[in-house]
Amino acid sequence: MLTLDARKVGDMTGHQLLELLGIIRNGTWQDHDSADFTTGRHTWNVYTTTARGKQHGTYIHLWTEIERRIVLQDGTDTGSRVKDCIHLRGKVNDKIRELQRAS
Repeated sequence: MLTLDARKVGDMTGHQLLELLGIIRNGTWQDHDSADFTTGRHTWNVYTTTARGKQHGTYIHLWTEIERRIVLQDGTDTGSRVKDCIHLRGKVNDKIRELQRAS
């Protein structure tokens, strides 16, 4: 599994990341091809999808599991943690740092 610098990944386009991870082979890829990489703190899963209609095009998805702190409204950290994930999605030609958070 590749370990990449998070800042360098942010400057890449989705297409460049897909090539680096070996998802693009011989200039092509298929929906839901996936690969993993680490940024030191997190292991990210990367995969592709294709949309039709109004939002047509190829999209790149990045997601990772994280732990969130549970903080009360007054700012008190309860010490408890809950598992969550970060899921980013955008067109394959967008820069990674410009991807939008998916729900």
